[in-house]
Amino acid sequence: MGAHAIEVTISIDTKQTSPISRLIYGINAYVYDSEWQALEWKVGLDNHEPGLNITSRRLGGNTMTSYNWENGFSNSGADDNHSSNNFQSFITGAGSPPYDPGAALTTFHNHSLNLGAYTLLQLPAAGYVAADEDGSVALDEAAPSPRWKEVVFDKPGSPKSLLQIPDLEDDKVYVDEEINFLIDVYGSASTPTGIKAYEIDNEPGLWHHFPKGAGTHPRLHSEFATCDEVLERNIALARVVRRIDPAAKIYGPAMWGYGEFYSFWSVFDGTLHQPSDWGIYNREPYLTKNTGDSYRYNRMTWVNAYLDRMRVASKESKTRLLDVLSVHYYPDDEAVSSEQKRVQAPRSLWDPKFIETSWITKEGNGFTDGRSLELIPKLQRAIDDFYPETKLAITEYSFGGRHDISGGIAQADVLGIFGQHGVYAANYFFTVDDYIAAAFRIYRNYDGMNSTFGDTAVACTTTDYENSSVYASLDDEGRLHVIAINKSFDRELSASIEIQSAKHCNSATSYGFGPDGSEIVELGSTKVDNNGLNYTFPPLTVRHIVLL
Repeated sequence: MGAHAIEVTISIDTKQTSPISRLIYGINAYVYDSEWQALEWKVGLDNHEPGLNITSRRLGGNTMTSYNWENGFSNSGADDNHSSNNFQSFITGAGSPPYDPGAALTTFHNHSLNLGAYTLLQLPAAGYVAADEDGSVALDEAAPSPRWKEVVFDKPGSPKSLLQIPDLEDDKVYVDEEINFLIDVYGSASTPTGIKAYEIDNEPGLWHHFPKGAGTHPRLHSEFATCDEVLERNIALARVVRRIDPAAKIYGPAMWGYGEFYSFWSVFDGTLHQPSDWGIYNREPYLTKNTGDSYRYNRMTWVNAYLDRMRVASKESKTRLLDVLSVHYYPDDEAVSSEQKRVQAPRSLWDPKFIETSWITKEGNGFTDGRSLELIPKLQRAIDDFYPETKLAITEYSFGGRHDISGGIAQADVLGIFGQHGVYAANYFFTVDDYIAAAFRIYRNYDGMNSTFGDTAVACTTTDYENSSVYASLDDEGRLHVIAINKSFDRELSASIEIQSAKHCNSATSYGFGPDGSEIVELGSTKVDNNGLNYTFPPLTVRHIVLL
């Protein structure tokens, strides 16, 4: 241990516990990887490294907004020149057209079943899906036009009218028929093989927003979206899901980030360029819950309004229409613009003492005005205030650094934060390999035999959150697991680990990132005296310590 080592005390108290949801160790599958370039495209399970032992998989994103389950085609929107193509079916591993109905969905869910993972499936709510695979949709072909099929949530005469082989000539695509098709194949959500959850589309604040023609899907959703429209679509589709598969979890509305959290659209400049009905929602109680505290939710006004309206609609429907509030979180580019900033960026998820450098925290922008983000606690407060007992999911996120140790450290930190702070589900976006894969393995397959971090979080703290992070859990056999991180780039971390537990620990075996980026290696055992041990962590390391 050198003179420049950072000294910290890590305190663990096994008497204070809370559950960890296994669904936080999830991924989005499948995604386009720009690094493939001229190489052979990876499809299906080849998108991600094997041996991750992930727990949940989401089939969602921009192309799923436009995915037509009847013919297998989708539209890439602004991501790729508004092209209608077979991309969603192809990358899922469903092969080449012509596609059987729901081929991308069944291929995806079969993969989930093979992996023992939970499926979260996105349903279309924006109004139209692709009619063909004939390439770019011109401006004058925006919906409604022959290039699109209208989405209808409730088929007339449902459920008796629902078909297993849909009518491809009726210019309609029925969502209740889609769900019913999947139930006929796999059983309902209450059965072992059924699809467990549905998400109501993706990032509605980006469908079409200011300026005219902007957004991810302006040819599909050709007019400005409004708050009322999104609420009406969410409520109507949630009622259909509950009717067709009552046991399925309903996620919504997959908000893209802070701009949408605040005002539904992604543009904020006072009152200008907001949805035409924004005035209905930009008021109490959604602003401060009548407390006068402008930063109670960091100005996440639309989150509050959405939760409240879904609560009211659920009461009117006499059934819960929203089980899980789903949001996306990608740190601002400035917040992860260097390796040093990246390893600190996860603190924005929870830490009241950490203020990142970004447009979100910049004074005068109206969000935190120089205060911390505290994303998870603020969202949880919104849930508690406006729709209690709703769960929280972050169904897309990434802190970058896939090929750098800083990315692995950030990802390992994030997974620990999700568990410690009670997030219900989370799905990493982008290809899972290299250091990102290592971060998943340190929790889900640290010994190469699918041994995992425990499902019961125990209280743990460190005296230095700038340079270290720590997470602790108990597994089903009562073993104590500790994941500790040294975020310093050039200094060792000298940790005194103190454990309060009725069970006496005798030894500690540690595991850490290997030299190749994605590998986890065993690093040997250490004696534990009187439920305490001293441990030195080299710079930029993640360790999983199993105490016996």
